[in-house]
Amino acid sequence: MAQPEFISGVGPFQANTDEPYRVASAGSLGDVGITVVTIGATKYFEWDGTPVSAEYRVTQFGRSLISADKTFRWGCVKRFRIQGVFGSVGDEVEVFRIGDSLRMRFFLVCTTDTSHYKWRVKEGTGGGNTIGTGSTEFAVGLTFFHDIRVETDGTTVTLEVNGAQEFAATNGTEIQGSAIALFVSVNLQNGQTVNVHNIQICQSNTGTDRPDPDGMTGGILTLTGDKVSSEYGGNPADCAGGTGTYTNWNDWETGDADDGTTLNCELGGEAGREVSAMSDPTTTDLYGVQVWSRAIASVAGKTVAWNIILEDTAGNIRSLAQDNLAADSWQNSGSGGFGNGPNITGWTEAVLHDSGVGVRSPDTNEANDKHTAIMVEWFGIGAAPAVTAERPVAHSGALGSANVGIY
Repeated sequence: MAQPEFISGVGPFQANTDEPYRVASAGSLGDVGITVVTIGATKYFEWDGTPVSAEYRVTQFGRSLISADKTFRWGCVKRFRIQGVFGSVGDEVEVFRIGDSLRMRFFLVCTTDTSHYKWRVKEGTGGGNTIGTGSTEFAVGLTFFHDIRVETDGTTVTLEVNGAQEFAATNGTEIQGSAIALFVSVNLQNGQTVNVHNIQICQSNTGTDRPDPDGMTGGILTLTGDKVSSEYGGNPADCAGGTGTYTNWNDWETGDADDGTTLNCELGGEAGREVSAMSDPTTTDLYGVQVWSRAIASVAGKTVAWNIILEDTAGNIRSLAQDNLAADSWQNSGSGGFGNGPNITGWTEAVLHDSGVGVRSPDTNEANDKHTAIMVEWFGIGAAPAVTAERPVAHSGALGSANVGIY
């Protein structure tokens, strides 16, 4: 088994703030009441019953490469749970979406009573077409955590929960793109709470490269110094008069909201980049990096393009184009993922430790681009065991016990 290719992912691994994950572009509905909490030693997204039906984008459409020549694509979720009872038998509660456009949409279907549910996967927008419904009934509750994997290969969609197959449906729908979204369903009841930790999308030509959701790892990378500053002004007022610096970034490390006042910014009509060195973590099964950044243009109605980049000491650059900036609001961009380091030879700890992260703008910009925050998460993934016919026991444990956490 070789590692699959990383497409995108989200921890959350950041301190107790959801601000970096508010990806406000391509139709994101912004903040709809989802927070980041810590349970045991593990950070989770959390949301509860609310009278809205809204998608909460945590990574962005089309910011990684889904390769047409890669047959197998996987969406993996580590440690999902729901507490509290459903409104009535038959209710569907959508909880997250994986991929762009014809994406995999994950629902909980209330079954024999309001304390039990099965998994259902749909595709598409609107009401969606059902691909399959799981065979196992799960209970709601504090101690029931589940690991989930959906696999598409162009002919079959397979759903597994805790290593056991729920269904294998003949269906040509495939995971498309890099978007990951949490979903606040109108059917989620007051008193119900949803938690989820670590969602990843990956791909391969080989089915035996399928990943193990329980083996997914990751962490946060902090900024430690300046690596490259080329034509980036450090003066927030006019984007001129000095080079940028990593101390101008807010990396959300303390959990505080970004203040939007310290900037790395580029004068319109010039080309430049600002790249910061990162911390050197010890990783496990490293195979991908995800970057979020916050930016705004200085003038409305002007074309302001930009890229999130990784650059190494040798000057190799990996670049992902982002949506053009507007002047009326700050834009959080979840770049999608970097499945290779700057030298395009895959990830190792040495490659990661030699890489810097930053932004780049072209000389065609008609106005200044201003960047106030940047954040990086690394991701690892392990090999999956064979799918079992007999369902293993779900992860469980009371809060604060040794059984709760990443394992």
